[in-house]
Amino acid sequence: MTADSLDVSHGFRLVLGPPAGLEEAFLAAVATVRERAPLAPLDVLVGGVLQRPYLQRRIADTSPGLLNVRFSTLGELGLRLGEPTLAAAGRRPLPAIAERAYTAEAARSCAGYFAPVASTPGFAEAARRLLRELRREGVSVETLQRVAPDALESRAKAEDLVALYRRWVAGRAEFHDAEDALAVADPDRFDGVALFVVGLWRLGALGRRLVQAIAARRPVTVFLPTTGSDADEAHGELREWLVAEGAVVEELGAATGGSALERLQRRLFTPQEPVGLDGTVELVSAPDPLTEAREAARACLAWARAGIAFREMAVTYRQAEIYRPLLEAVFAEAGIPVYLDDGPSLAERPLGRRILALLDLVGSPLRRRDVMAVLSDGRLPKATRERFGGAPAARWDSVSRRAGVVEGLEQWHARIALLREREAAAAAEDGRPEWRQRRVEDCESLLAFIDALAADLAAAPAGGSWSELLGWLRGLLHTYVHGAEDVVGYLEQLVELDALVSPVERDRFLEVVRAEVKALKAGDLDEGQQGAFGRRGVNVLDVNQLRNLRFRAVAVLGLTERAFPPPPRQDPLLLDDERTRLNESGGCGLPLRALGADPEPLQFALAVHAARDALLLSTRRAEEAGGRMQIPSSFFRAAAGALEGRRVQVEEIRRLASVRYVPAGRVGAGTVERALTVAERDRTLLEVDQPVGRAVLERLEPRAVRADALRRARWASRSLTAFDGTFADRVALDALAADLAGRVLHATWLETYAECPYRFLLGNLLRLTPLDEPEALLRLEPRTKGTIVHRILQRFVAELGAPPNPADAEAQHRALRAIIDEELAQAEAQGLTGAPLLWGADKTEIIDDLRAWLDEELATSSGYARSAVEVAFGPTWSEGPRSPLARDEPLVLELAGQHARLGGLIDRIDYTPGGPYKVIDYKTGSGSGLPKAAQLNGGRALQLPLYLLAGAMLLESDHRSGQAAYQEPAMSASRTSRTRG
Repeated sequence: MTADSLDVSHGFRLVLGPPAGLEEAFLAAVATVRERAPLAPLDVLVGGVLQRPYLQRRIADTSPGLLNVRFSTLGELGLRLGEPTLAAAGRRPLPAIAERAYTAEAARSCAGYFAPVASTPGFAEAARRLLRELRREGVSVETLQRVAPDALESRAKAEDLVALYRRWVAGRAEFHDAEDALAVADPDRFDGVALFVVGLWRLGALGRRLVQAIAARRPVTVFLPTTGSDADEAHGELREWLVAEGAVVEELGAATGGSALERLQRRLFTPQEPVGLDGTVELVSAPDPLTEAREAARACLAWARAGIAFREMAVTYRQAEIYRPLLEAVFAEAGIPVYLDDGPSLAERPLGRRILALLDLVGSPLRRRDVMAVLSDGRLPKATRERFGGAPAARWDSVSRRAGVVEGLEQWHARIALLREREAAAAAEDGRPEWRQRRVEDCESLLAFIDALAADLAAAPAGGSWSELLGWLRGLLHTYVHGAEDVVGYLEQLVELDALVSPVERDRFLEVVRAEVKALKAGDLDEGQQGAFGRRGVNVLDVNQLRNLRFRAVAVLGLTERAFPPPPRQDPLLLDDERTRLNESGGCGLPLRALGADPEPLQFALAVHAARDALLLSTRRAEEAGGRMQIPSSFFRAAAGALEGRRVQVEEIRRLASVRYVPAGRVGAGTVERALTVAERDRTLLEVDQPVGRAVLERLEPRAVRADALRRARWASRSLTAFDGTFADRVALDALAADLAGRVLHATWLETYAECPYRFLLGNLLRLTPLDEPEALLRLEPRTKGTIVHRILQRFVAELGAPPNPADAEAQHRALRAIIDEELAQAEAQGLTGAPLLWGADKTEIIDDLRAWLDEELATSSGYARSAVEVAFGPTWSEGPRSPLARDEPLVLELAGQHARLGGLIDRIDYTPGGPYKVIDYKTGSGSGLPKAAQLNGGRALQLPLYLLAGAMLLESDHRSGQAAYQEPAMSASRTSRTRG
């Protein structure tokens, strides 16, 4: 049976009523049409894409007549009825991504009133909204040119706006989109038996013209929700138009249910008597958005225990940038499946971050941190990994850090080559060459990768057609970004711009690509995403997507003043008073932004009506923990007032029995039953029942109990304890012995333990070190200066094999200067010396300091026969050649009945075989100066005394014949602090 063979009327029918009744009326209308024409096409015009799967399932649940029921948005209906006409005229479809880029290019060419802001992204987006709005309202270029000069605030603005509109319309004459199709839509192509309109509150001029033409041939039924309050003004204009068109109006009666939720829905903006709470409605005041997200997750678990499936729940919000990532993280932590309609921006995912990081390298000086961002945020494509020996990102990061690379291809080559030489030399001398050789190979593979990357980046054309630049980008992404195929396919649509705009510069092309990657949603790349709505888990939606949908349970978050509802904002390019004048003089029909009907109350009302069985409304008191105070919005207060039966003021919210106040600073869930995770359950137990909580912790996490005991022991007394490094305390020694059983301690470790046991734990037991980012230095760093001076002294004394000798002072000065020149040249090659002018001053100071040091050594020579440097005792690792005095045997000391095994590396020992000796420890950094002479700094400066004992062991001598001294050569006058045996 076809539509033409049906005896059906035509014209408009307007159905008004509360959302629940409206949905039932729609389903009944579909069933009626199906009874009369089971197989005839029936069209449903929806206001949002999620209404399509929702209504399809509702129809399938209530009647078998889903076959041949077609759901369309207004744009899709326009394309169906108008695209054949446009195709016959030779116009082809314009993809949305190309349309955005084209509009941005058209906006950038504004040379008059808008020129100062024409190149900003915000202007391009505002211009796109306005131009499409003019098109939807059927405003021609000629009409705008005629009325704009008198309607706009200045003639210059009118001229620039008209020029932009003309340029935009003319430039896309060979293409079309939904608005173009709507303008030429042929109502004779509409073959449906009827048209139902659901979820649309406003129709532009083109939409009204098409629907009006269809109504002249087929029955058109429009379903509009009502609340019995001022919120209904959101679709007042559409109602008035339908009535003027002779629509038959049918008003549905209000529901008569008696639950607290149903009474709240009937009286949302018109409070009457108080509503008795029965658990179907909950109002929550939370300290911050994270707590709101957690409370929503707890509510979902409670609803699930009551028999409501996750797919029958929805959590909605207004500020997606705040709530969507929080909800995604909290629900994942709680193990609750969710459906995110569009998901987060692709830029928030590893794939998007890798693409953006790679684009940032184009035309850049190859900054180390940018290269590592491409490597460390995911793996390279398989072919690229195999080409570069597995592409070990973590090891390459270490190589580039140790080499001190900051930026610049020349720097990558010079500094990594220098590091490779050092590693190769060390591998030849070291007894463990395997890992040394791996370091050499990492240097070589990283250099090969950098060369290939630099070549591919340099191949980027400076400009050209969009297809040429897309071809280069395609190859770059395929080479360096794993999983970029779908993104490349999406970006390929930009090739249509070749017919719309002139060739583009590379930087502008990359701007467009970056903007599209950031605008692209993760869900856009997930095939079947829309079909997963209502099936995958809890539906996490923006409140705009919730319009005309209903679930068994709904949570509405973020009901805070100036957030939900947001303050009304005018169009930045066309103010409301200008729109009013355009409408009055030219019949443009442009909607008013701030002065028009406010859609927010109806939007909120529909969110409340979306709940069938349970509703949670939540407000926050701050945008973040500890942030500035915020107040509940008028919507939250309206809901509270409907429950209380009266108007509610802001200051009353905390005292209302209908509002659950969640205190700030709570670490648990309030009750054990509401805990989302095992860890939160344990924290909750500690809050509500400490004996039980401690018992659970003692069994599951004994370290936490021990940590608490240590904290209490540390702070319970003002006297020094084991936790301050007091070795005389038996508890401290037992604990240290237990942690370090069989290990060799170093003297510097003990100093660290005496200063700060926690720093000892992090640095010496856990081996954690700061991860410094190489930087472009302005001046030689004090620590680097100390390292250079230390290395010069080590090499000089090692070559002499004895203390400096006054008899050959001139030759020793020449030898020292040669070593100085070599080491300083190496520091320059490594990029450690900073700006040339400042380096000149630092270099002169180092040379002067070391010459002064040598003069002092020559003047105070004590007659020792030999010198040894970098002398190790105990199993201490050192990069340099091993000293003949070194021993693997540790120094063993008895401390309060415990035996401590010590190791270390002594900078220098001057000695006479069988005679006295002197231990020297260089202090060459920026440091805090030398310890006071002959003092141990309150028991914390242990290095010299321990080295003195180690020297006696190494030389098989009596420690009483030895001396120990700190020496600080990197000062204009060398300073020494001595400790005698």
